Amino acid sequence: MSENRTPQNQTEPKEIDLIDVAGKTFTGIGHGLKGLFLWLGKITKAFFCFSLKFWWILLIATMLGGTAGFLRDRMAEPRFETEMLAMTQVVDRILIANQINSLQAVIDDRNYVFLSQQLSLPESKVSELLFIRAEIADIRVPGRATRTVIRTDRDGVETEEIVEETNPQVVRIRIGSTKNSGIEDFTNAIVSFVENDPFIAEQTILAKRINLTRQEAVEAEIEQLMLFQQKNIEQAPMTVNMDRSSFPIIVNEAQTFTHDILYYRNYLAHLQRQQELLRPMNVVQPFFPVNNPVDRRTKNILFFALLFFAACYTTLQVRENAKKRA
Repeated sequence: MSENRTPQNQTEPKEIDLIDVAGKTFTGIGHGLKGLFLWLGKITKAFFCFSLKFWWILLIATMLGGTAGFLRDRMAEPRFETEMLAMTQVVDRILIANQINSLQAVIDDRNYVFLSQQLSLPESKVSELLFIRAEIADIRVPGRATRTVIRTDRDGVETEEIVEETNPQVVRIRIGSTKNSGIEDFTNAIVSFVENDPFIAEQTILAKRINLTRQEAVEAEIEQLMLFQQKNIEQAPMTVNMDRSSFPIIVNEAQTFTHDILYYRNYLAHLQRQQELLRPMNVVQPFFPVNNPVDRRTKNILFFALLFFAACYTTLQVRENAKKRA
């Protein structure tokens, strides 16, 4: 007996209209922005209306704040700021910058005894420091040298690429002091502080040993090339050629290594020069004395004027709200 099966109605999923969805989204965003601007307009209108109502009180408060800022600037001790630039070679400049920045915690703690030991300066001198900051400086050297690098891909095809030399590892160090006399003494003090670090000192010794080993290898290579050249000259046959004037010229057909010897000698001179500069920090620009202190008068006046204005405005607003509730 066969059963009659009626097909069930299957609802097909409706297609999503992207244009409709985008329209609703932008409409919602527009309504939200409109409400935000209306709210900001109400707040601004209420602020100006309230300020105009008590303008004379707010003006007096602002003038008192500006006067307080001016007096604060007159009573504050002067601040002389200067900076030093140093190149790093042995260790990464981030490590050196972090080590120098660690002195700021000692300055904030006013532990001048420990700071005097670290910088090898008298306590009266390190007590003049207000701050010390070290940061990485990305200095672009104009007219940087370029070199050609030959790169080979997986298929063995060689391509030439011009590569600029890398930027020098430069650290910018800024200090603030209450006095400008003898501010250049901090240059050698900070350099000695970095060089006396055990890890950095160990890395410096290791770099110098590696450089000396390279020098010895280059010197041995030069001696070997000169020996080969001397033997080739002694064993090579002598031939006689005639020039245009029919004068005999004796030519030695020996293989010479003059070009290679000159290259290795130049490289040896470069290594010897590098040995002298292998220090954690090579000062490019030392600290220099500053004649005029940092001018903070405008900043202090504006800060205290805005502070007094905000405090007075808030007090008046609280007072008016209290009256309305009463």
